[in-house]
Amino acid sequence: MKKGDDNSFGTVSVSVGLVSLVLSLSNQITSIVLGIIAIVLANKQHQVNKNIWCKWGKNLGIVSIVISIILIIIAVIVLAKNPEILQQLTQIQA
Repeated sequence: MKKGDDNSFGTVSVSVGLVSLVLSLSNQITSIVLGIIAIVLANKQHQVNKNIWCKWGKNLGIVSIVISIILIIIAVIVLAKNPEILQQLTQIQA
C-alpha cells in the first residue's frame, strides 16, 4: 500500500460520525464529543490523503454537532417556559 492510499482515518471518522449522528437524538453531550472526534479524524485524513472519506467524516461530525446543539437549545427553552416539567422530572428521580 502506498502512503497516499491509506484511508484509515477517513473510514474511522465516517464511522464515528455516523454513531454521533445516531446519538444526537438521544444523548447530545456524547454526540458533541464524538462529532468533534470525527472532525479531528477527518482533518487527519485530509493531511494524509484528501478524498471522499475526509469530506463525509467532517460533514457527519458537523451535522451531528449542530443537531445536538439545536436539541439542547429546544430542551432549555421548553424547561424555561414550563418549570412544572422540571419539578415532575425531579420527583420521578426521587
